[in-house]
Amino acid sequence: MILYLIEVISCSIVFLLIYQFAFRNDTFFLRNRIYLLLAPILSFLLPLYQWDFSFLGTSNEFAETLTLAQVQIYSGESDSALNAIWLWLIGTAALGSLAYFIYTSISILKIRNLLKGATKEQFKDYTLVELNNAYEPFSFLKYLFIGKNSNLTEDEKQIIIKHEVAHIKGKHSYDIIYMELLCGLCWFIPLFFIYKKLIKEVHEFIADNEASQTSGTKSYAKLMAQSTLNALSLDLSHNFYQSPVIKRLEMIHKKRTPWVKQTKLLMLVPTILLLTLAFSCDGDEDLALAANGKIESKSIEIDESGEIYEMLKESAMPQEGYRKFYKRIQENLQYPEQAKRMGVSGKVYVLFIVDTDGSISEVKAIRGIGAGCDKEAVRLIEEAGNWTPAIRKGKIVKQRIVLPINFKLN
Repeated sequence: MILYLIEVISCSIVFLLIYQFAFRNDTFFLRNRIYLLLAPILSFLLPLYQWDFSFLGTSNEFAETLTLAQVQIYSGESDSALNAIWLWLIGTAALGSLAYFIYTSISILKIRNLLKGATKEQFKDYTLVELNNAYEPFSFLKYLFIGKNSNLTEDEKQIIIKHEVAHIKGKHSYDIIYMELLCGLCWFIPLFFIYKKLIKEVHEFIADNEASQTSGTKSYAKLMAQSTLNALSLDLSHNFYQSPVIKRLEMIHKKRTPWVKQTKLLMLVPTILLLTLAFSCDGDEDLALAANGKIESKSIEIDESGEIYEMLKESAMPQEGYRKFYKRIQENLQYPEQAKRMGVSGKVYVLFIVDTDGSISEVKAIRGIGAGCDKEAVRLIEEAGNWTPAIRKGKIVKQRIVLPINFKLN
């Protein structure tokens, strides 16, 4: 779980840096909005994707790489101190989420209270709610709130209403609700709060762009600069004077970004490929053991004459059979004390070669978790004894074997 969260944070950082340096100053506001909404989702999904490297093929010297069923190794004892730490961490995360959602619910209750007893007028795209106070216009969902005692002139009020209607028509409130849920559930990942701030910024750019087209850029910018929002703090709502005003003024006067710069999106392709490639070593391509404990894999190859050959007649296998092989590993492999103390668990992928004489060589952990688990897994495979070599096209060949060993704390 910890490793997965680290990978999620890594993806979030990469996507955030791309947005900051490549997309943020562009006037493709809709593109930026979609990007900021999808980036957190991709951050959670990409670490789960695994590449299939079978397309790389095999040489004449080696048979296809065989991935065995994983071995499950338990710590064999319950560490009360470690369990207490995990319970404390889970409890803290749950309490933090609860506190965050309570705080967010207060804003919703404030809006609900404002709706009670207020005068409402239905329009095509929104519901106008007139409040008996001096609040400046703000919006949430389909509701546009405006104070009857506002100090704005009628022209200024209409400009701001157009701004808020742009929020309503664009359904920006749903983006904020989505971000609030994300921040509430993952409050311990501060990066998502930055995403929430940036999505609000894009919302304001979109609304400013639509509203300034009818009122004129100069008068709109003047109105934005000369006032501040009357004291009402509702995190879920949108309002005309949303910060940062300086950045909004800059984007209003900014020349439209040339369409050709949309090609910057192409940088996401190698970025996603590299991220998934980096996480692919966590892949689990385990094969189920057959009932008799023997694994056989068959495929075909067509040579230039059109003749079909069976590429792999029989995979390499332990001379003692898979049942005894797995049993011996589970009995002899010890959960490292260092891993117990540090609370380390997860999969170690051990790669080794079964040579033509059945001996095992080049044993190494191609993906590990440290804390002594990698060394223990390698040690046991090195002592595993001889195997029966693989047969390919009627010829004894070498074969690479991958054995996933899952270290799991009780």
